[in-house]
Parts: sequence; C-alpha cells; structure tokens
Amino acid sequence: MLTLTGATSLDGLTVYRDVVLDGERARTTSRVHVLGNTPRLVQHDDGWPAIWITRYRGAAGERESIGAVLMLTVELAPTEDELAALREALGAEVEPMALDVVDGTITLSVVGSSGGDELVRSISGPRRATFIGNQRASFLVELSADGSALLDQVLERELPAIHVGYELSFRHVVSGLRIQAWADLAAATTVLADRSAVVPPDSAAILGTIRERQLTGVAVEVLDPAVDEETVERMRDVAQQAVDAAVLGSLLGPPDEHGNPTILHPPNERLDMRISQGLVLTATTGVTGLLSLRLPEEAGRIRLVETARETRLDVTMHCTVDFASTPIDAVLVHWELPSTGAHDVLRFDERNAELRFRTLKGSEPRWRYRVDVWLDRRTEPLSLPWTETTETLVVLDLDGVGYLDVELRLETLALVAHEGATVELEHPALDAPGVAILDPAHPRARWTPVVAEHPARPWRSRVTWLGRDGSRSVGEWEERSARSLVLVPPEVPVARSEVLLISVGSFDDLVLVLCALRQQGAERSDEIEIRGSGESHSWSSHAERPWEYQLTRVRPDGTREVDPWQPGDDPVVVVRDPFAAVVTVLPQALQATPNWVVAQVLLRPVGAVGTTLLTFRRGDPERVWRFRSPVPDQLAYEYRRILVTPGAPRVEGEWTPSSSPVLVLRPPAQPSPAPPEPPSP
Repeated sequence: MLTLTGATSLDGLTVYRDVVLDGERARTTSRVHVLGNTPRLVQHDDGWPAIWITRYRGAAGERESIGAVLMLTVELAPTEDELAALREALGAEVEPMALDVVDGTITLSVVGSSGGDELVRSISGPRRATFIGNQRASFLVELSADGSALLDQVLERELPAIHVGYELSFRHVVSGLRIQAWADLAAATTVLADRSAVVPPDSAAILGTIRERQLTGVAVEVLDPAVDEETVERMRDVAQQAVDAAVLGSLLGPPDEHGNPTILHPPNERLDMRISQGLVLTATTGVTGLLSLRLPEEAGRIRLVETARETRLDVTMHCTVDFASTPIDAVLVHWELPSTGAHDVLRFDERNAELRFRTLKGSEPRWRYRVDVWLDRRTEPLSLPWTETTETLVVLDLDGVGYLDVELRLETLALVAHEGATVELEHPALDAPGVAILDPAHPRARWTPVVAEHPARPWRSRVTWLGRDGSRSVGEWEERSARSLVLVPPEVPVARSEVLLISVGSFDDLVLVLCALRQQGAERSDEIEIRGSGESHSWSSHAERPWEYQLTRVRPDGTREVDPWQPGDDPVVVVRDPFAAVVTVLPQALQATPNWVVAQVLLRPVGAVGTTLLTFRRGDPERVWRFRSPVPDQLAYEYRRILVTPGAPRVEGEWTPSSSPVLVLRPPAQPSPAPPEPPSP
C-alpha cells in the first residue's frame, strides 16, 4: 500500500513508495505510485494538443450571439519519456502505478474566469476526479464576444490562458512508528464524580480536566528515520483522539431521563493501548498548472460568418468516451432535421472525438439524433432512443453505457483471520458469472462485462472468505447497482489466552534475552526483549491452537545462544540464564569455634578453569559467589576451608565436591587423639 514515507520528486513526477506491512516493519515492494506535478493538454499522434475552438457570429447587431466554444482534454498521467526516466533512475524492475485517488475535484478557469460572467458564459465538464483510463478530463467552455477576443490576444502571444487545478485525496499507510497510549481510569472516575456533583457531565469539559491533570498520555516511538515530524504529530493526535474516545466510552453511559449521561464505573483502573501496526489515513494533495496554447494554423482561424443566423443550423458534437480503456469500439450518431428531411451519420472513435455538421435550418429549428453504441466487436449495436433538441453544442457522455465498470477492492489491513476472498459476480444479461480472487498480493480487480442494455439492470455479488485455517465462509447473494465494491472481512471472534513471561536469576553475563513466540506452524513470530531480572511481559495466544517459544541469549561479546523452539505447555514462561550459577556461603556456623580470626574458602567450578577465594572475619555476613557453569542447568563445584586461629597451626580442609546452592562453613573436624603406646617390656 502507498506510504508517504520516502516520497520523492523526479523529473516532474511525485513518486510514492509501496510497502507491505510485516508486523511493526514495512517491507518495500517494487511498485511505486506516480502522480504528475503539472496538468497538460493531451497530445494527438500528430503532435497537436487536444483542443478545439469554434468561433461563431450571428446577425448584425446581435452581440450576445457572438462568441466561441472551446473544448479541451487535459491529463495528469506520466508520458512515456517520464516513465523511461523513472525506470532509469529507480531501476528497470520498478512497476509504476497510477495514484489511487478515492476522491477529488477538478477546477478550470479560462482567461481568469471560472464561468458565469462577461467573459465566460459557462464551463461544463467533470467536477470530480475519477481518473478513468489514462487520467484524462474533458471540458467544454462557452466564451462571450469579449472572452473570445481576449482569448485571441492570449493565443497570438502564446501566453498561459487556461488554469487547471486538481485537489486529490488518496489513502496511505503510516509505518515506522510504535505508539503507546494510556489513561488512568481510576483517577478519571474520581474527577468525573467530583465534577458531576456540581454540574452535569459534559464530554468536552471532562476531557479538558483529565488532560489538565495529565491522566492520559501518548508516546510515539519512531522506528524509521524517514518518518517526518509532521506525520509523527498527526499520529499523536490520532492516538490521543482514540484514547479520549475510549475514556469517554468507559466513563459515560446512556443519558438518563433528564438527558444527562450516566456515570459508569469501569472494571479496570488503567487503560493501555498499543498501536504497532500501520494505520490507514487519507491525505490530500493539490496539483495546478497553467496551459500555454499553440494551435495549428487552420484550427486557430475557423470563423463561421453567417448573414442570417436563422437560416443555418451548425451543430458541434463531442464524445467523451475513452475508447482505449472501455469495451466501446465506436459510436455512431444518426441525426435528422424533420423540417427539411436532412439527415446523416457521424462516427466517433479513437481518431474522432469531436464532429460537427451544418445544414439549412428550415422553418423549425428542432432536430433530433439517435446514438448507436458498438460494443466488444459485436454484430449488432446498442441503440439508444431518439433525442429531440435545439442545442447547437452536444456532449455525448456515454460512460458505462452498454457495459458495467465495477472496481473491486480488498481492505488488506483488516485481514486477521482470513487470507483473501473469492467474489462471484452475476448480471441477468450474462450467461456465465464472473469470478475475482482477491488477496494481499492482488487486492484489486476490475469487472467490465458487456451487458448491451441501457440503463443496465442491477447486478449481484456473493463473497466467499478464505480463512487462514483453510475454512470457507460463503456469504449471501446481494443485489447492487454501485460501480465499486469494497470488501471488508467480517470480524471473527477469536478466543485468546494470555502467556506471561517472567525473568528471574542473574543477568550479569547477558546483554538481553530475546523471546520469540508464535502459534505452531506460523511463519511469523512476535519478539519480546528482556534485559534484566524481575521483568514481566504478556503475549496473547489463540486459545484453541498450540503455541511455542524460542529463547536467544545475547552475551556482552556479541555471541548469541539460540535455543530450539519449545512447545508452550505452561501459560507462564520463566526466562533465565541457565549457565548462571549462584552459591550463597554462610559463615555463621564457625561461631562455635573459639578464638578463630580468619576463615577462608576456596571455590572452583567443576570442569572450568579458575578459583575464587572468599575471606570471612568473625561477625561477617553471608557472601554470594556467582560463576558461569560450563553445563546449562547444572550446579557443580568444589570447595576447601582454611581456618586461622592465633597461636595455633593453620587448619586446611580437603577439596570437597558439592551441588548445593547454599554452602555452610562448618568447623573442621578435630583429629582424634592417638591411642597411648603400650609400655615397653
């Protein structure tokens, strides 16, 4: 999905990166979303712009019947040269995509006027930015005599005469942030109770007091340096609004008989929220441009001079169909003037977007026309009914005539228990249904069947959701008439159970311990950092599926000790260093030995190099000996006692093995007196 992080400008284009969320990390794909920075006139194959000017003049003295009709087509899509430069700069494997506009407006002004004044009588064209096809929009402008004269002067000097403005809204995902928000509900309840004793509860006043007393807070941690400060502040505001809504929802209930909200007593004293995945927001951007016009000589000199306007009928017809991206092959217009019997056929296709005819008007200016729409190389056209009119300028808006144009979009960020969806699409005019499969790799599809009817009857769809566990949830058939279908996966209640991680023991020989947890068989896992003894962390697990964990110990020298994955049999995981050994040495038992001054004990691990000497004097407290065991979860050592007594020889004991975590220093055994020697004979 599109992200604003890392957006760049390149040769007249704004380029946005496309990312796929993987936990708290965003992985960049080869796709990029491209938006042109300057609107321009569509260029024909011969190099001339898609603009037509028809000037007319009525009978002498009728200045209001003098003017001009201007028709033009603008676009924002990048040119082939711009796309080639983009691939050269970013790599040949990059996949340019048009910006996914969800809403927008287009404005047009000619010679400084937006219509409805003495220069420009009217401007017609799309006011909403839909970006069908190659992002084109066609306009028709009716100029007054003064406006036509001013346009002539501007064209002669090749000055900018037309201003085009786009305001576009599009969705983007915010990644690279970890947000934690909290609220002290217990203190907030007290504030609410104190305030309600004086005045009725008021949401704005309550939130103001809670914020003033700092009973809520939001912390935003930036994980990606490319995230700018404006995005950070905006996300902080979004999180604060979410906390405010949660606080009010926890404290205030439905209104009572007086219309005042009731006060609730939340079961929890504290509210904690953590947002570690991307949020989808809507951004708005503006694109404007001034168009300088350079017209072919013959296009700039068309002037229809009529001695009597009533004697001639001059009609211009403009077709807005984008033949390159729709199933419409051609449009034939049959026109006739009943008062004179004049008639003809006009053909619109990729080469002819504007045509016109002239004939004697006769006694009755009313004429009529009928449209045949040729679809998908069929042998018979879709014929629309006759239309009677007196207009001399007709715009044929045939978008969606004879065919459906339905956009399907899957909300991938809402996928939790599902892998994707299969959509069946039916229409009464079709023999076989259409099928679209949507998943995170292919979140969009377009259904454009030819139904050969106008107006088209409603169509219907049925969605089958594919669960991550292989299950299939088939929905009901639903009748629709909209031109878009957004698939939001249903919420699936999942029973959860909490796993508690507790760190104990010595962490002196560790930098940190990484604990990875996952459901068995899952590719991705959650990772929790533990940096010392006495920490506790929780992890939510699927209650009906087994889980497993893996510990990785990081030593000060950078080495890592990775344990194999262990099944989660107990909801409490004790995290410790299995190589850390601790022995408590107690000297108190030596008090029974009179006159001793110094007691020493030599200690050494079994199977390891190095000896530790601990010295005790009378009255000293216990001491703790820590060492690194060569074997995990094994306590094996040897000790040797030395006792120094004034006026007596030094008493040294033998090396004694032990596996006890508590070593009591006892007095050495006194040697038994030697038996008396028998008297000599």
